[in-house]
Amino acid sequence: MKTLGKTLIGLGVGVALAPVVTVVGALAKEVALAPHPRQAPHEPLLDEPTAPAELIRVVADDGSPLNVMAYGPADGEVIVLSHGWTCQGSYWYPQINAFADRYRVVVYDQRGHGLSPVGSSDLTQDRLAADLAAVLEAVVPEGKRALIGGHSMGGMSILSWARNYPEAVEKYARGVLLASTGAINILHELAIVPTDLPSFALPLRRAVASSVAYTPVPVLHSPLSRRLGQYLALDDHATAEAVRFCEKMMFDTPTRVRSRWARLFGRLDVVAGLDALTVPTTIVVGDHDRLTPRLHADMMAERLRAHDVLAEYEVLTDTGHMSTVESAHAVNESIARLLAITEDAAVVGADSLGEAVEHRA
Repeated sequence: MKTLGKTLIGLGVGVALAPVVTVVGALAKEVALAPHPRQAPHEPLLDEPTAPAELIRVVADDGSPLNVMAYGPADGEVIVLSHGWTCQGSYWYPQINAFADRYRVVVYDQRGHGLSPVGSSDLTQDRLAADLAAVLEAVVPEGKRALIGGHSMGGMSILSWARNYPEAVEKYARGVLLASTGAINILHELAIVPTDLPSFALPLRRAVASSVAYTPVPVLHSPLSRRLGQYLALDDHATAEAVRFCEKMMFDTPTRVRSRWARLFGRLDVVAGLDALTVPTTIVVGDHDRLTPRLHADMMAERLRAHDVLAEYEVLTDTGHMSTVESAHAVNESIARLLAITEDAAVVGADSLGEAVEHRA
C-alpha cells in the first residue's frame, strides 16, 4: 500500500501536501482492500467478433481521419456506438457479438484512441460532436435512421452532437442509448475518494480525484496498476476476464491523450443536448460507478422524462463504470428492447418516431 500511496501522491502534485496525504492515504487504503477480480467461466461476448467486418474511411471536418469499423450485413439496420475515455472501438465487442448477425454495427475510435490520430484540433465537446456527425453522415444510409449508443465520453459525444446539430437528431437517430455517462460536472462529481475523511481534508477530495484523472503521469503496467484500474473503472465483483479486457484498452491510450481529454471533463456542459433529444432514449448506469456516479443518470432521466422521451432507465447491480462490459447481457437486453420499440422509425418518413415514444417501455 505504501507504493500505491506514493504513486497516488505523485498524481496529486500541486495540491496542499498534508490534506493530500490524508486523502490519498484513504484512497490507497480503499484500493488495497478492494477484492481481487473474481474468477468466472469464459464470456464469449468478449471474444474478437467473427462477423464480417469492413473498414470505412471517414475524415472529420478538420481533415483528421477517424478509424471506423462496420460489422454485420451491409444492408442491415444500423447501430452506431461511440466509446468512452481511454477505450476504443473494440470496447463494444459484447454488443457487436450480440447484434452483428442481423444488424450493421458501426464503431469508431475517438481521436487519439485506438487507430484514430489525435489530429491538430483542440479536444473540446464541439470536437466530439463534429466527429460523431462525420461518422453518422458516412455510415447511415440516406433515408434510414440508426440506433445511436454511447458509453461515458461516447454518451457525452451524443449529447454534444444533439446540442450542436438538433436538426440532425430525427434525421439520423431512431433511438439513443446513454450508458454510464453525464452531461455536466464530470470531474466535480467523481466518487473515487472516500467520504469519511477529517473535515480539513474534505475540500480536497475533488481536487485529488481530478488530479488522478488528468495528470499526465505514465501508469506502468503492473499488478498495482491493475488494482487501481479496477477500483476506478469496474465494480469490486468484476471478473478477471472483464478487468483484463478493459485494462488493455486503458494502457493502450497514450498518456498525453488521456490527460488532454480528461481536462475537457472539468468544463464540459452538454445539458442542452438532453433537451435536443426528441427520440426514445434509454439510460443505463452501474450502481457502483465511481467515474460517472448514478446522480448523473438520475438528472438525465428526470430531464428526458420531462420531455416524454425516456424509454427506459436501468440501474445495473454489482456494476461499475464499464457497464456495457461488466453487465453486457443486461445492456444488450436494453438495446434489444429499444430496437423493438423503434423498429418502425428506422426509415425516414415513416412518421413513427412519435409512436415509438408513445409505446416506450
